[in-house]
Amino acid sequence: MASPVTLAAAAFREGEAATARGDYATAARHFDDAHALAPHFAPLLNAAIAWEKAGNPEIAADRLQALLALADVPAGKVLDARSRLSTLENAVVTVEVRGPVGARVAVAHRSAADVPFTVHLAPGRHETETRVAGTRVVGAVEGVAGTRIVLDVTPAPSVPPPMVPPISDRGTHDAGPNPIAFGALGVGAAGLAAGVTFGALGLAARGRLTDDPSDARAHGDALRFRTFANIAYGVSALGVGAGVALIVFGPRRTIRVAVAPTELTLSGNF
Repeated sequence: MASPVTLAAAAFREGEAATARGDYATAARHFDDAHALAPHFAPLLNAAIAWEKAGNPEIAADRLQALLALADVPAGKVLDARSRLSTLENAVVTVEVRGPVGARVAVAHRSAADVPFTVHLAPGRHETETRVAGTRVVGAVEGVAGTRIVLDVTPAPSVPPPMVPPISDRGTHDAGPNPIAFGALGVGAAGLAAGVTFGALGLAARGRLTDDPSDARAHGDALRFRTFANIAYGVSALGVGAGVALIVFGPRRTIRVAVAPTELTLSGNF
């Protein structure tokens, strides 16, 4: 059985043959196979050149980036790779993919890989697929040529719903006499004031009638104001009596207070 190095050499030769024919996409795949079998800067550099000629500068940039990550690459090849990569990155979108440990992300030509990593994409919009903590999340990344984007796939922290304590019942409170009682007392007080006023006017009319027994107007005023005063005193007596009765014998007002985190509820009997 042939060794990986032997197989890699055969794949490299097939890549060279495809390059000679002008079949750059096929050549690029053979050079990729050669590097996968026996990692080396030579097939990576040839793959980058072939992918660029095949019209895939984003894949070419990825191959150059992989070359620069290798050890023991001759200085001249490093300078060449850096120069080529700098030129290619002006035509593609450079995406730095970040996320939590264990997350794997696939985007465009890049199959699922552990984060963090950097990938080059053609300008435009590309779908992403993230698998982390047993979940699959589909998203997208979009950019224009010559830009560098950070794609962070860290899931947003879940926020538990707020704890809402039960309504606290603060009990029933005595709010005092029924307000109708005070209304009745007010009517009684108004009636008393009206009675005093009409009584005073009646006395004044009687005074004029004493001075001039023939004064018909004074006679009428005396009768009218006496009648009004009597009615007012009667209303006063009824109002005061009803108010006192409601205070002494009527039902008391009760108020129930309930407190919740966002509301205060009052209810009661009046």
